[in-house]
Amino acid sequence: MSRNHIGCVQLNEDDVSAIIKAAENSEAVKLTYEDIVSMHERADALTYADFEEFEIEAVFGSGIQYLAYRIDERYSLTIGGWGGLNLNDKPILIHINDSVDSKQYSIGDPEIKNIFGK
Repeated sequence: MSRNHIGCVQLNEDDVSAIIKAAENSEAVKLTYEDIVSMHERADALTYADFEEFEIEAVFGSGIQYLAYRIDERYSLTIGGWGGLNLNDKPILIHINDSVDSKQYSIGDPEIKNIFGK
């Protein structure tokens, strides 16, 4: 069975539910619009460490490991990268998902500031 790393936590399929449960019970916080604007401004420098404090909604993927974070009822954020992740790695993708308009934005997209910088 292959194993992936996110920070110091080793993951395999059996570990996913344990990580989600730990995130729900930890002192993790939800992403805010202000967090998204701050991440937008540092888009090229973001690493997995920048997401460590936030509550994980889901972990999924095969090959590419994805982490999903809820922002609000409309928006979510998904980050992803190849297996063997650690906190200093940069995700290969960081997307904001709009469930109402069925759109997806890269964290560096100029539209992010218009949407979340209100």
